[in-house]
Amino acid sequence: MKSLIIIGVARSGKSTLATLVAQRLGMAGYPVSLMAGDAIMGGIHDMHKSQWNYAYVYRPIKHLIPFLMRRYHMGVHHHMMAFLVRFLKEQAATSVVVFEGCHLSVPMAVKLFDPAVFRIVVMGYPNATVPEKMADIRRYDIDTPASRRDNGELAQYVQTAIDTSRNLEQECRHYSIPFIDTSTDFNAQIQSFADQIMTFLA
Repeated sequence: MKSLIIIGVARSGKSTLATLVAQRLGMAGYPVSLMAGDAIMGGIHDMHKSQWNYAYVYRPIKHLIPFLMRRYHMGVHHHMMAFLVRFLKEQAATSVVVFEGCHLSVPMAVKLFDPAVFRIVVMGYPNATVPEKMADIRRYDIDTPASRRDNGELAQYVQTAIDTSRNLEQECRHYSIPFIDTSTDFNAQIQSFADQIMTFLA
């Protein structure tokens, strides 16, 4: 049984799908490792923040020099990817890994993950409208970075996610990667994919 890499935009249902898939695999008797990219990224950020050069050099001037901010985030992302690929590959040797995260593009995921070990699926909402998605976030998100934005900031955030979803959908067509569109029938789309997971990962 191959492992599963779930990528896509925020609020598209990655965590919901990952949890459902892990439950299905566990009920079928497979050892499962369920992992969240945000938790890994947070851990690496904490590691970087504990270093002296962050506290005394980068932190005081990062908002004054945008170049440093970009360099910092690029460095964190590079470290995360190096750690992530090695860790997931080693974990996949002893269990079925179900990993969900939004810090990977489709080309990067295809490049990083061996298709003999991993299968990739992408999630997004390219056909959602900004008011619909804003209403969902206000209704279902409790004390998340998205829910704490004012309406103007949230509208911009959602529009960016919709545009990114459209780009991801095009990339999926190019690389023949499954794309789950949760623009409408959110739960039904996730449930439909989970119903086929044994075949998909076989």
